[in-house]
Amino acid sequence: MRVTGLIENRESPDHPELQAEFGLSLHVSLDGTRILFDTGSTGAFTRNARELGIDLAEVDLAVLSHHHFDHGGGIEAFFERNSRAAVHLKRPPVGTPYARIFGMVTRPVGIDPTLLDRFADRFVLWKRINLSCR
Repeated sequence: MRVTGLIENRESPDHPELQAEFGLSLHVSLDGTRILFDTGSTGAFTRNARELGIDLAEVDLAVLSHHHFDHGGGIEAFFERNSRAAVHLKRPPVGTPYARIFGMVTRPVGIDPTLLDRFADRFVLWKRINLSCR
């Protein structure tokens, strides 16, 4: 198995050309299967993938760990580069997820809910996701 970080919160000391942002995106290659795990906050992970020689059009499936923007905010950018991979994620929460900042300001933290409608044919929604390792 090979895991390549495409985006994370800190800049890479080994690859200063890569962009960092609040969020996470990993490319996993296992036995010939290519998996995208999360997409960060924006589409920045796509530029980093290109810099690292990873072709997102070749990804076989994607997984979003949860519905927060810093893990699924770049999903539309992924769809622009990959026309076939299904995206697996848990069913969306009821209502809009918010974060309270300094106890005063609330900010929505979910991914754009219209994406689930616009790209309904690409999503595989689960009641719960069971991940197991061999």
